[in-house]
Order: sequence, then structure tokens, then C-alpha cells
Amino acid sequence: MKPRTIAAGAFVAMMLISGGVVLRHFQVKHPPRLKGEADRDFRDSHMGGPRNWRMALPTERKDAIACIGGQLDAFKKDDYNKAMAFQSAMLRSQFRSPNMFRTIIRQNYPEFSNSKTVEYKSAFASKNGQMMAMELSLTGVNGKEVHALYRLIREKNGYRVMGVENQ
Repeated sequence: MKPRTIAAGAFVAMMLISGGVVLRHFQVKHPPRLKGEADRDFRDSHMGGPRNWRMALPTERKDAIACIGGQLDAFKKDDYNKAMAFQSAMLRSQFRSPNMFRTIIRQNYPEFSNSKTVEYKSAFASKNGQMMAMELSLTGVNGKEVHALYRLIREKNGYRVMGVENQ
């Protein structure tokens, strides 16, 4: 038998015995697929596909949490001028006023407008760190838990929210 065949057989046997733990250890984790898009995820349409995404660095993760947390805090304080400052320039241009933004958030996303708890989960960045994606779970004061994927982009003042999708 050739040495490669023996090595491959040993690897398969080890995988079967360990229940795949070894393989799971070496798997690259990628951002989650967006709801309703079974065949692709957001990485496929941005920045050249999955090979251009990586786990976020601790500093990138910290910056993203500061942006998201800052916006959620502004929502709680009913300061929608400040909340809009955490949006990307592109997203900000879609709202005519802070009052319009307030109405949309309160009517369509009540858990975001008044969250009780937030748990930040996986964070991924494009290779150059220009874009990020972060999963989180939050619970509104109404007791409803929501899972979301925040998409962020780096602008001159740091990361800014480019979009949010409920999962």
C-alpha cells in the first residue's frame, strides 16, 4: 500500500472514532446565511465571495460592538439624532428625518428600540477590514428574543451600520 493511502485511511478512521471533532476544529467559520437565501450568503455578493472573509480581529469586534451598542443605547434614550449618527452615510440618506427613522424602528423593530439584553455573537470581517458582519441576539422589554445580523462598513469615524436583518 502507498503511504498516502495509509495516511488517508488513518485520517478517516480517526474521524470516525472522534465523531468528527478533529474536522470541526479545522473548519473555517463563516457568517451565517441570510434568511430566505438558501443557496448563498451575503459574502457571495460582497468583496469577491467567502474566500475574502475572516474572523474579526478583537479590535474590529470591539469597534463593531461600540457602534451597535451606541445605537441601541441611543434608541433606549429616544435620541434618534444620535442613533442616526451610527448609520452609514448610505443608510442615513434613506431617511428624511430622525422622526421618520423613529417611527420605522418603533413600529417594525420594537425589540431594537427598547432592548433589555443584548448578546453579541460571531463577528466576521472582509480581508481588508472595510466591512463586517456581526450576529447578535437581543431581548426586548416585551420579552421577545430576536436574532439579527448587523452589516457594518468602515467610514472615517469608524464602523457604521450598513444594514440589519432579522434571522
